[in-house]
Amino acid sequence: SHCLTRNGMADEGFLHVAAAAIGTTEPALRVLVLLLSGVPLSAIYNIAIAHHKSVLQHVFFFLSGLSLSYFGFGLGCFHLVATIVASYLILLVAGFLNQRAIGAAAVSLFTMGYLIWGYIENATESYDVDWTTPHCVLVMRLTGFAIDYYDGVAEAAAPAKPSKGKPTPAIKTLPNLLEILGYCFCFCGVTVGPQYSFNTYNALASGTLVKSTSGRFTTALSRLLLGLLYIVVLAVLGGQVPFEYVYEEKFLADPLWYRIAYIFVAGKLNLMKYIGVWLVNDASCVFSGMGYSGETTDGKTVASWDGVSNVRPYVYETSITLKGVISAFNINTNQWIMHYVFKRLRFLNNKHLSMIGSMFYLAIWHGYYVGYFLTFALEFLTLMVENALVDRFSLPQSPALYYPTVVGAWLVRNMVLSYSMITFVGKDLQRSLAGQAAVYYFVPVLAAVVLAVLTNFVRKPKRDADKAKKTE
Repeated sequence: SHCLTRNGMADEGFLHVAAAAIGTTEPALRVLVLLLSGVPLSAIYNIAIAHHKSVLQHVFFFLSGLSLSYFGFGLGCFHLVATIVASYLILLVAGFLNQRAIGAAAVSLFTMGYLIWGYIENATESYDVDWTTPHCVLVMRLTGFAIDYYDGVAEAAAPAKPSKGKPTPAIKTLPNLLEILGYCFCFCGVTVGPQYSFNTYNALASGTLVKSTSGRFTTALSRLLLGLLYIVVLAVLGGQVPFEYVYEEKFLADPLWYRIAYIFVAGKLNLMKYIGVWLVNDASCVFSGMGYSGETTDGKTVASWDGVSNVRPYVYETSITLKGVISAFNINTNQWIMHYVFKRLRFLNNKHLSMIGSMFYLAIWHGYYVGYFLTFALEFLTLMVENALVDRFSLPQSPALYYPTVVGAWLVRNMVLSYSMITFVGKDLQRSLAGQAAVYYFVPVLAAVVLAVLTNFVRKPKRDADKAKKTE
């Protein structure tokens, strides 16, 4: 619990003992307590706060989120306050000078620079849980906010229509500091996300977001219980298959098949913590109303609550493609990157360059370690392989071939994800290379070979061109 001690908090106490008893770290346990606290806070909000004026709601969101942040990260939470206030002043001056574009760029660079400084100051070999954890969420929140403020100029000239029950993100006039503090510290997303626009938050605080509460409690409860199930499974099995073993010398003494199988299982378990955390957090998003996304009509009108969901467990677990995983895992971050980075790079006139730029942003957002860049480089490579395969082949129609192909594809995409954890968890270059060398870099090597063979020796079928002509 070094990071909490650094932030001015004692490392002894009930949580310290409890964390040691269940085989985790005190910072990690604190994060879980923070997320679980969102459920009673949502109840307090609905019962005592939601029907009052928006200014009281902003105060509640700010103070409750600040209190949670102090509990979780000690005095480090004031780094968040300082970043928010400085960003507000930048946009205030930029708006006064009618230079919103410069303001958006300045906020983006300032918040990311502050985060990288925090990473350097708090760097350790293991995955860190300190004030930089909520600060990386804040970077995207304030960067998106600044860009939405810039987009507000065009929005004022040509208003866009709301989608999925949520208001458009563009901000025409700069909100006051209290509103921005409430937005950034809202307990629904202050610790691990998700990302949502200021206008969505403000609609909740002004009482215009939620049109129906049908199914809210059962949806929140089901996501809470499923998230806790993931966390319990990880707690029980994670200690038996620790990913750190991959970097130890004795790992090399195991047979190659065992090393590959070990990485497959350990990587799968390592990813479960993200799913569990997001599901638990989504419970408070749904219960508070932030997750409201309109109503669906299928025989009867029912409220939908996936507005800010960060994971779709069934799709994630059953998908046989990496694209399917991306659509169901870390959803809000992927959507944020698409809207605020990928589409903003359209001037490059090249989707591959825009994708590289987006993945570079994601890598530096996670930290300055080489391992993060290697992780997203592998993602780019394997997505290119997947696209090449999909362009040239389709699933067989015969059941005798269809089911083995689906199972094989599922195993391959899980292997790719688990393999990527070698560099993501390893972080530095030495550990990242050592972990991959233990299995002879087989995933990137095979991916490069397959891509080279497909692009040079296997032509795309003409069926797509023929279909396009018929459509025309």
